[in-house]
Amino acid sequence: MTKIKKARLAQGVNQIQLAEKAEIAQAYLSEIETGKAIPSIHVYRRLSKALDVPMTELFDDEPNANKKSYREVIKCQKLKSR
Repeated sequence: MTKIKKARLAQGVNQIQLAEKAEIAQAYLSEIETGKAIPSIHVYRRLSKALDVPMTELFDDEPNANKKSYREVIKCQKLKSR
């Protein structure tokens, strides 16, 4: 289970509510929570704000939890911004 999903469940919020608050599609949130999609830093910020937790608390410690590590996400973001 991803830390995003854990944080959502701890607050008693369903996917639709969190997706609306974070201004992302519920289907996309589902993909993030199941490890099928890797959120951008921008989406991590939105989820962090919506859940009222520090963004770093949403990064998974397990290397395969979201199929890519935090470092890989950052690397991809840097490559996209070039």
